[in-house]
Amino acid sequence: ALASPIGAKPLRTLASSTASVCIVVDDITRPTPAWLLLPGIMKTLSDSGVKQENISIVFAVGLHRAMTEDEMGEKVGRDIMKGVRCINHNCYDTTSLTHLGRTSRGTEVRVNTTVVRADLRILVGIVEPHVQAGFGGGFKNILPGVAGAETIGHNHYLGASDKYFSMIGWEPEDNLMRMDIEETGRMLPGSTCIVNTVLNPEMEVVRIVAGDPVLAHREGLKTARRIYGVRIPKRADIVLTDSFPMDTGFRQDVKSVANTLFAAKEGGTIMALWRCRKAFDGMKVSIPRVIPPLGMVSRVLRVLGSRGIKFVTEKFLSRKLPEDKFFTYFALQALRRNAFLVYSPTLYAELGPLARSFPLFNDLDTMIEKAHEKHTRADVVIFPRGGVTYPVLEEK
Repeated sequence: ALASPIGAKPLRTLASSTASVCIVVDDITRPTPAWLLLPGIMKTLSDSGVKQENISIVFAVGLHRAMTEDEMGEKVGRDIMKGVRCINHNCYDTTSLTHLGRTSRGTEVRVNTTVVRADLRILVGIVEPHVQAGFGGGFKNILPGVAGAETIGHNHYLGASDKYFSMIGWEPEDNLMRMDIEETGRMLPGSTCIVNTVLNPEMEVVRIVAGDPVLAHREGLKTARRIYGVRIPKRADIVLTDSFPMDTGFRQDVKSVANTLFAAKEGGTIMALWRCRKAFDGMKVSIPRVIPPLGMVSRVLRVLGSRGIKFVTEKFLSRKLPEDKFFTYFALQALRRNAFLVYSPTLYAELGPLARSFPLFNDLDTMIEKAHEKHTRADVVIFPRGGVTYPVLEEK
């Protein structure tokens, strides 16, 4: 892949005329096997005359928490870290960001200065389903990966509408968030290339695409669609989904619901099994003491409609980052559409007595009984590995 890239010169050629290289690697929440890719990348750079001290690795954590040193070693390989500067991106540190301009969709673009100043950037990531960007990979390591918080927020909130709040599996050219990401990537000076993996359901590498961040990404999409897009004959009364392999914590586990939402009929039920290995994994969670029943919330949301939901989100979260507003908007839209039952002993234990305020269970039989109260007979669609699978509807 490095020797015969798609739409770009070979990495050896690109590196031979550069003084500094920045390798941007996605974080521990993504299953990208960077430890398999970095040795080949580093050898190619060395053979091209790039000195080790002129190579930086920036971890594209976006709005996620910083990675620990052990997690960095686990991600890229401990031997790789020796002699190479490794940096956690901090989206809130404005002094570490460089302003590059504004996109045609109004996103003020601020990107990690180490990344911007490098003569050559190599983006190491994965092409996998993403509820807003359609798929991961490509320039997504730049935005949201190493962008400023406000930049990330504006880009995410582009999807706050009935039509665009779920864009999983969409063609890139129809996807507002993806187009904004790629416009941002083109603002970077110097050269940028990608090394992206596509994994099978066992998390094994089945394809590597390298080269131009747009053209190579489109090739990776062809393989990803065949693996992750699953045809279903019609929408079901119940969708049963689990969070593997995106099961590190709440922020990732919720993708199993976002990915499969439209496999359910409106008014249907989503039954989700979340491993949440690290519970909320550094997220700041603020839960009100008094929580109305979600059935009541759903009825209110149906009355409010999409415009009412957007008004409420913007009015009551006006001081929050737009990214926070989008996730709230998405959650309210989902609650308006469907009922949710979640099995997660980890979150149940973390929330303690508050768990009873949510449709949250630490016993599977109890959750199934709850579903039976609403659906005595039901069509059911099951999504094992719901963290990376999305439905392709066969019915017109």
